[in-house]
Amino acid sequence: MTQNIQNSVITTGHSNGTINMWTPNYGSEPVIKLLAHPTTINNICIDYTGTYLTSVGTDKKMRVWDLRNTYNQVFEYFTPQQAQSLSISQKGLLAVGVGSVVEVWKDHCKIKQQKPYLKHHFINKQTYANDLKFINFEDFLGIGTNMGYTQIVIPGSGEANFDTFEANPFETKKQKRNSEIHKLLEKIPYTMINLHSEALVNSIDTRSKDVIDKEKQNEIKLRAEQIIKKEKKKMRLKHKERHNEIINNFDKQQQKRNKLRNIMEQNYEKIKNDKTVITDNLKVLDKLNDFNPELYLKEDAVDESYVSDEEYEEEN
Repeated sequence: MTQNIQNSVITTGHSNGTINMWTPNYGSEPVIKLLAHPTTINNICIDYTGTYLTSVGTDKKMRVWDLRNTYNQVFEYFTPQQAQSLSISQKGLLAVGVGSVVEVWKDHCKIKQQKPYLKHHFINKQTYANDLKFINFEDFLGIGTNMGYTQIVIPGSGEANFDTFEANPFETKKQKRNSEIHKLLEKIPYTMINLHSEALVNSIDTRSKDVIDKEKQNEIKLRAEQIIKKEKKKMRLKHKERHNEIINNFDKQQQKRNKLRNIMEQNYEKIKNDKTVITDNLKVLDKLNDFNPELYLKEDAVDESYVSDEEYEEEN
């Protein structure tokens, strides 16, 4: 089993010679089934670009498959014995464990190679390579054998110019803790895991927002129906009688609730009307409290020193 780094799709090899690819959206069914070998598959690996898959089986063959669109076989290589382990480096070098020999192939996906790039023979012929792993950002290959662990130098296998924002091999404990938190916060949802990641990342959905919302609502309804759907069990007579009693009791309780609700609504309306009357009375009282009769008397009073025009003429 291995994971494609580019789209996070899980790929598994089986004893019947098939390779299956799995995504969370399809559940218990594989997205793709590929018949790679007529015999049991021993190991598989995918390069860092996510475009080529390499598989080895008990038929002493190593095959390279194109994962972009066609899923066709690109190249086929023969191994002297059954290959048990595979590992691919950051720069595309492939390590194959064949018995007591470790072969390293270069550009095996691009051009048909006639011979391996490097070969490593164990001194003790009883030593077998059970597992292989290239060390990232280093030119070393770790080999797990039945006798222990060994490490050999493979020139040009590791990435020399690394991106510290993506992976920093020299990070401290504090930097590692912060990077783990950032990765958790920036974790993509499982719906983004797709066989063709380019369709999600490099494309724009030109549909309107209403159409997208309708599709989401339909998906939610379908999921809800699947959860709610259950087979109805046939009830016996005793269970039916009990079921009818429960329904009748529920109806009676519902009637009582409706009556209480009506009474509460009537009381609420009365209280509301009383509140309006009280507020009106309070407004009137506020106006009476603000009333000052002396002001009105002063305004209506006539000035005694004032003499009309007729009285003035009579005096003169």
